[in-house]
Amino acid sequence: MAVSQIVNRTVTDTAAAVLYVRDDYTQEEIEREYGVAEDLLAALGPESAWRGIAQGDGDEEQFIPPANLEFMRAAGYEVVTATLQGAEDVTARAFVHNQAEILLYVGHGHHNDGSLLLNGGENVAPGELMDGAWAEGLDKVILIGCSVLGINDCNDWWAGVLTYDSPGKKWANIPGPEQLLGFQANAPVIGDPDNGELILESWPSLYYLAPHQCLEPYGVCAWGLATGLNPVTLHQFPTAVAIDTEKYYYWKLWFRIPIPGHPDKELYTWQWVPRDEWDLNTEGLEALMASPVDLHFYDRYGNHLGPDGSGGFDIEIPGSSYEIPEGTDYKVAFVKNADLSDEYDVRLVGTGAGTFDFNLL
Repeated sequence: MAVSQIVNRTVTDTAAAVLYVRDDYTQEEIEREYGVAEDLLAALGPESAWRGIAQGDGDEEQFIPPANLEFMRAAGYEVVTATLQGAEDVTARAFVHNQAEILLYVGHGHHNDGSLLLNGGENVAPGELMDGAWAEGLDKVILIGCSVLGINDCNDWWAGVLTYDSPGKKWANIPGPEQLLGFQANAPVIGDPDNGELILESWPSLYYLAPHQCLEPYGVCAWGLATGLNPVTLHQFPTAVAIDTEKYYYWKLWFRIPIPGHPDKELYTWQWVPRDEWDLNTEGLEALMASPVDLHFYDRYGNHLGPDGSGGFDIEIPGSSYEIPEGTDYKVAFVKNADLSDEYDVRLVGTGAGTFDFNLL
């Protein structure tokens, strides 16, 4: 039995796709988008488990429906062919709503209202889906569109924007799907299979979003693998995020920490934030320290954050964490929701000879 390599589910899962087409797309780009969608759906299961691909304004000759609000809400369809008894050469075909378990969208998103572009002069925002349209079996939604799943602007992708409304919170409240996979800022574009290296800040195109096998049966884990650093090509999708019923997952940028062996690449790790912390103040203190020095934080009550002297760590300050990113010698102390007007005692304790770097963010 085949297994999906993106959401790691058996082929009993059905999948559908909605593909937005811009007015300035060439026929080659339209065909390329359709081919990429077929490749991604093939990673989810065989064609026999697909519930249709809607694209652009549709194609009557190919019997492809339009990527409009109706088909976005339907999230899957099947083609029914009727034959008139006694006149078998007379047939009629129609689309019948049959919601899939996985929906793939490829297009463009707006962070200001969380909407996705559709054809036919329509958009879809979370408000159009609060009536239960996606509660007929849809379990996972993959949104290859910019910015609509962002929450609290992790990593300051939208620094300089006057207001940020966390559109991912609205998508997370839509009845039905339990997992949303997408992006908190720029998403990859289709690109060219013969020249996939791209486009925006040297990010790879969608052709490089190759499926990865995941040992755990969770879509968000597999999505993290698929969008993370490829150790061979060094391709990665640092704006990728995921939302499930309990957490928000994102690639955290460890500012000023390079990937070991690749000083031109910054380190990202797959982090999560529980739902009950989405509305908390996101200010905090973060300190980075490279060996040979240990880093210790104390709050005004004497609570300690740092090495405990016996190989472990004290995590006594509420909302704090102490991490050593894999493959590095950096120590990272973080006090979430810190009151920046309060007093904190930072102590640096040498552990050997040499120089060190210290950054307080």
